[in-house]
Amino acid sequence: MLANSNASSEAVYPRSASAMRVHSEGRRYTVYDEVFNCDLLRRAQDAVSPDKLKPALSPVSRIHDGLAFKAYGPHGELAPDLSDVDGDDVVAQLAAHCVRRTHSLSSDGVSAWAYSSTYMAYTVGTQLSWHDDRNADWFGVFTYYLDPWSSEWGGELDFMDCDSKELPDCASHEESVVHASINATTVFPRMNRLAVLKAGTLHRVRRVDQLAGANIRRTISGSVWAIEQNGLKAVDSDDRHNATS
Repeated sequence: MLANSNASSEAVYPRSASAMRVHSEGRRYTVYDEVFNCDLLRRAQDAVSPDKLKPALSPVSRIHDGLAFKAYGPHGELAPDLSDVDGDDVVAQLAAHCVRRTHSLSSDGVSAWAYSSTYMAYTVGTQLSWHDDRNADWFGVFTYYLDPWSSEWGGELDFMDCDSKELPDCASHEESVVHASINATTVFPRMNRLAVLKAGTLHRVRRVDQLAGANIRRTISGSVWAIEQNGLKAVDSDDRHNATS
């Protein structure tokens, strides 16, 4: 059974309203800190209980990434103006933040914002190789970090702050990163932090170092997309251009 040795959050976060703030942002990302108060943070941690997670091979590189643990989280839809977001629903709130920061259109013509989520846990020796989540429907992806974490334990999120189509056309994502004209941006997996990326942004999870010991890197990850009033995906002008390039 997967066990969690990470320290408790009780002494760190008060039970008052959260003081969420933007930590950093760029062309295609936003990082928030202090996303939830202690009660909601605890609720999120309890939802991603280690005994609910199952071993899962990497969807990117089964040979190199190692065996992580996962479970499918909640999915649903939100009103176009996000007026129906439940203040006690952790995943719906994360999805709403992602919609606000990654969608370039107004809600005109949109009947709902849809979202899905996955509970993930990375243990010593596991990683997730470079990929860009360029799904035909998604316009944004998010990762919320659940546990105290040391800067010596690895597991950072790296990404290239540009559309992956702007990177050099090489045989692999790894080579594209090496020959890119920009350096990767790194986000430390700090507890109660939310990282939001536009879909089509090349990113990876660094390998968790052996110094992490029995500590596990747990997250709630998800994606968001739009449903048009005619039932089809809402597509902005950039998507139409990329689809025909």
